[in-house]
Amino acid sequence: MAIEELAEKLKDDLREEEKVAEHNDERKTSPPLDPNVKVEVLSILNGLGFAGFSEEAKRKAIERLSARIREVSVEKPTPENLLKLGLYAFSIEIIKRGELERMKEIEGL
Repeated sequence: MAIEELAEKLKDDLREEEKVAEHNDERKTSPPLDPNVKVEVLSILNGLGFAGFSEEAKRKAIERLSARIREVSVEKPTPENLLKLGLYAFSIEIIKRGELERMKEIEGL
């Protein structure tokens, strides 16, 4: 009887480890990017092209993206919100560096 109890206990332990492993795998996947945020960012970056990449247009784009960062920063720091913040910050940096050809990297997300 002791062997049967031990075998049952081992089975239970294995099932519990599998549940923990599944939970950890679920947590490691990143959330999907909100398509509205992607469209918003691409619209801002494309607008720079239409404005001839003028300094004024760059300034306004950075202001708009910075405002979005401020708005999202007051919300709960969920994986989705942190992803938004990263996209806004990335966009600001490519504007500052004049690397707008990197928009294609955002389009591929």
